[in-house]
Amino acid sequence: MGEPPRITNKTDLSTCLPFERPVFELERKLDELMALSDANTMNLNGELKPLLEKRDRMLKEIVGRLGPWERVQIARHARRPQFRD
Repeated sequence: MGEPPRITNKTDLSTCLPFERPVFELERKLDELMALSDANTMNLNGELKPLLEKRDRMLKEIVGRLGPWERVQIARHARRPQFRD
């Protein structure tokens, strides 16, 4: 069997839901910092840790206040795993 399909850009703003946008923008910044850290062999763990904690807080806050319609949008999301995946 082949490898499972991989999402090429997990922070693609064109497929995110409106309430996910702040988290996606923060993840995009995190990806840029990680790429910069890898390219320049710089240790940016001090800068990354607060951003990762902020992302986790944002996710908990967003999930905690999701309404019924947002839950339906998540269930119907185009990038949600499906049976054939």
